Amino acid sequence: MNRESGHHSVPLAKSEFGSIDRCRCDGYHVSLRNIMLHFNREEFAALADLFKRAQEREEEAFLFSKWEE
Repeated sequence: MNRESGHHSVPLAKSEFGSIDRCRCDGYHVSLRNIMLHFNREEFAALADLFKRAQEREEEAFLFSKWEE
């Protein structure tokens, strides 16, 4: 339970830079250093999809740069 924000939440992932918690209000808290953002389920899924696309593009760019060498 995250008592700092006053919400009940369950930690899902944590790193040295931030954390993701599942909130009782049917959403997610994403904390990055000193910033806490709240996303509902649809927004969180869209954000995850955005990161996935960025990672795929990054991998494609890396592969193409290897072929050009």
